[in-house]
Amino acid sequence: MAVSREQLTMDNAKSDSMFSRPSGCYVTRTKAFGFILMVALLAVAVGFITYNMTPCSSKNLSSSPSNASAEESQGPIKFTDVRLPTHTKPLYYKIELIPYLDPAKNFTIDGKVGIDLLCLADTNKVTIHVKNITVNAGSVSLVEKVVEEVDSENRNATNYAVVGTQYDTLRDFYNITLRHSLKAGHTYRLYMEFEALLGDELAGFYRSSYTDNDTNETR
Repeated sequence: MAVSREQLTMDNAKSDSMFSRPSGCYVTRTKAFGFILMVALLAVAVGFITYNMTPCSSKNLSSSPSNASAEESQGPIKFTDVRLPTHTKPLYYKIELIPYLDPAKNFTIDGKVGIDLLCLADTNKVTIHVKNITVNAGSVSLVEKVVEEVDSENRNATNYAVVGTQYDTLRDFYNITLRHSLKAGHTYRLYMEFEALLGDELAGFYRSSYTDNDTNETR
């Protein structure tokens, strides 16, 4: 079948219109990717500059509440240095305790203690551990032990005047300050009277109870 030149020209025109690029502005894929990357870098740079130009006060305002809540959640400060100073070393304890089991006396204890101490380094302070104990400050005395048995009234002992006492409740310390320093290598006796609570926490000197199976009484 013969095809005329006019028909071939029309067919070629249709073919060109189907696969030819429409009119308009076109960008290659490489250029488009480069443009997007440039815009992203510009956004990051603007954000960085804006942050660093913000006044410090405005930054602190946003961070203060979180810091405060973090400190509150931590609770009270916990001390780790709860060991006694090493200036003195306890050698011997003599303790007298009078417990009151009558609720009218609030389950309290009257106590007396004498502690023999060896001084390892010159010091005018003696520190002991106390917990839930009220010391009678007027009864605190310290004498040099010059005989085998010595008490706070021994005439042969040198009395070291107590010029101050202080509780350190955070560490359960009781600090005693003396007018004159103790001498290294010498032995001393610390005497004091105190009052404490006869608690039921199953620690130390405590009170407890049980039920009598025969009488069903609490003892």
